[in-house]
This record gives sequence, structure tokens and C-alpha cells, in this order.
Amino acid sequence: MKKRWIPWLAFAVIIGALIYTKFSKGDVSTQVTAPVKGTVMALPVDVHIAQADMLAEELAVSGTLLSAEQVQLSTEASGRVVSIHFQEGMPVAAGQLLLRLNDADLQAQLLKAQKQLELAELTEKRLKDLLKKSAVSQEEYDQASTQVQVWKSEEQLLRAQLAKMEVRAPFAGIVGLRDVSPGAYLNPGTRVATLASTGTLKLEFDLPENYASSAQVGRRLTFTTASVPGMFTATVYAIEPEINIQTRALRVRAWVPNAHGQLKPGAFVNVHMPRQKPERALMVPSQAIIPSSKGAAVFVVQADTLSTRPVSLGLRSSDMVQITSGLQPGEQVLVSGILQARPGMRVKPKILNP
Repeated sequence: MKKRWIPWLAFAVIIGALIYTKFSKGDVSTQVTAPVKGTVMALPVDVHIAQADMLAEELAVSGTLLSAEQVQLSTEASGRVVSIHFQEGMPVAAGQLLLRLNDADLQAQLLKAQKQLELAELTEKRLKDLLKKSAVSQEEYDQASTQVQVWKSEEQLLRAQLAKMEVRAPFAGIVGLRDVSPGAYLNPGTRVATLASTGTLKLEFDLPENYASSAQVGRRLTFTTASVPGMFTATVYAIEPEINIQTRALRVRAWVPNAHGQLKPGAFVNVHMPRQKPERALMVPSQAIIPSSKGAAVFVVQADTLSTRPVSLGLRSSDMVQITSGLQPGEQVLVSGILQARPGMRVKPKILNP
């Protein structure tokens, strides 16, 4: 039996020797090439060459619609609400009574003061007749006359206090949702509702410093809003006397007719103002802008390497933004892969606007 295993053992030894020889010589087909340490692949990106182009014949900026007049209705005195005289969301007239607090004690004091005033006036009249006959002294008459003035002042004071127990509309407008109910006890300054005059609205927007001269009182402009279809008109009526040193923009307000009430205060609008003369401006795609708490910036490609550059922004269009400072014509601005981009990173740029 032992002799039968000898041929098989010899065959296994030969096979093992061949395998050992094959791998010890390093067969090319079985070797794996290791990556070279320190090699960094360049990130493929799209870039836009900043170019100075002619701006459109009209400025396009964003703005906000405001009420012509708006006030938060509140109480001047403390007390319990005894009656409410308005419906939410309904128009009210100027001077209309909207809310009344409990004023029973003041009404009683006013009635007392009125009776005392009547008595003091009768006494003064009687003493005046007696003074003409020299039946009383001038001093007695003066005291009675002074008492009349005292009770008149008391009556005026009580009427003023009673007026504070009421909330009346300071102007005609639409009253909003109320925040109080009958029976509630209110402290001075408690918000009751909001009153807004919406027959005419104000349009407020900011013009970049470079185009401040485009704003002139009486100038007409147009605007659109997403909430209501169509184009609307406005007329500039007021301009801030100075440019904001933080935003470098000039605030402008315009009147907007709103007789039908279709426009709502607080709506975001796109303002279009015809410019006096066309100007050249450095424009880049809006997706290239990196906003931050310190301002805006862009990634600039120089020698296939990224670097950040703070910039100042001007006008905006649907897809482009004006750069007023921080960038020169001909520089390459990153417009893709911004989330992966880091300063100093190598990139492989593809120019979109050669």
C-alpha cells in the first residue's frame, strides 16, 4: 500500500515547485500597481469669463409693497373690555369707535364734577351781582370765580381719562384680526389689532450707488409681483437724502394706486425703471455668487488653482449679477462644483463663454 502513494507524492512536489517559481519571479499579470503618493486629481469645473457688457435700458431691482399708513391699535389705559365695535378684515372710518373699556367710575366722577361746576357757576353769578352793589368783597368774588375754573379743569381731566378708555381709528382703512375678546383685562399698550390704509400703497426699493441719479421725484416706473398677474405702475414721491453706508444703496419710495385692493402690503415685487443712459457693467452668472455674513464672494481660477475673492454686487437680472468691485474683466469665475471647491484646490476648467 505504501508504494501506491509514492507517484502521487512526487507529482504534488513538482506542481508546488512550479507555483513557487512562478510567483517568486513576479509574474506581470498578477502584480497590482500602487498609486503614487501625493498625486491629486484636478476637479473638472465650469468657469465663466467675466466680461463688461452693456446693461439693459432699464434697471431691475427688487422691492416691497407697504401700506400708505399702518398702525398697531392698542389701549392707553388699563381696564376690562366691555364692547368691541368692529369686524375683522372690514373697513372702518376715521374716528370710528373700535373698542371700549369699563369706564363706569370715571363716568360717575364726571357727573359729580359737572354738578359741582354748575353750582360754582351759580355762586359766581350771584356774587358778581352782589359785587356790583358792593354787598360782597372783591376777594369773595375772586374765590368763587377760581372755584369755577377748578371744576372746569376737573371736568376736562375726566374727559381726557374717559377718552383713553376708548380705542378709535386714527384714519380710514382696513382693520385686521383682533387679539382681544370682550371681558379681557387689558394693560396699557396691549395690542388690539392692526389698521392699514390700502387704497394707495407705497413701493419701497433700493437703488445701487452707481445708479442713484436715476431716482427722481415724479419719475414713473413699472413693477410685477408673483401674487397678481400683470404689470403695474408707480410714481416716485420721496428719496432718502443720503446713501446707506452699509449697503451703498439709495432708498426710494413710490406711490402705487390700489383702488381695487388687489395688491397686498408686504408683497415682494420686481421693479423696472427706465435708465437715463446705457452703461457698461461687469456681469457674472448668479450661481457664481457665494453669500456669507461678511458679504458676497466668488471663486476665481488662476493657473488652474482656486482662490476666493470678496466682491460687491450691483444690479441683478434673471440669471446675471453685476459686480461693482473686486473683479476684473477677463478673470475666470467658477460656476459649477462650488460645494466641493476649496481655496488652493487644483481644477480642470471648462470655459462656458469663450
